[in-house]
Amino acid sequence: MAGQGDAGRTGMAFIWGALIGLAIGFLYAPKTGEQTRGLISGKTTEARDTAERIIEDARGRADRIIDQAKATAGKIGRKNEEG
Repeated sequence: MAGQGDAGRTGMAFIWGALIGLAIGFLYAPKTGEQTRGLISGKTTEARDTAERIIEDARGRADRIIDQAKATAGKIGRKNEEG
């Protein structure tokens, strides 16, 4: 994902690691189909919630950076107008 910071890459690595670990766990766990489906549903929800938190955090950081850039641009513009 272009433009992502270290936190975004770390979050995506976490999600992929969790999904791979989950898949391996299902292959070796002696569970019934119903238990496995319930486990998959729960882990999918957890992964989605984690991804949503990561995305929301990234949006918040991007908004702050944009606000700072606008403020800096405004200061530069005012300095240029003053001469």
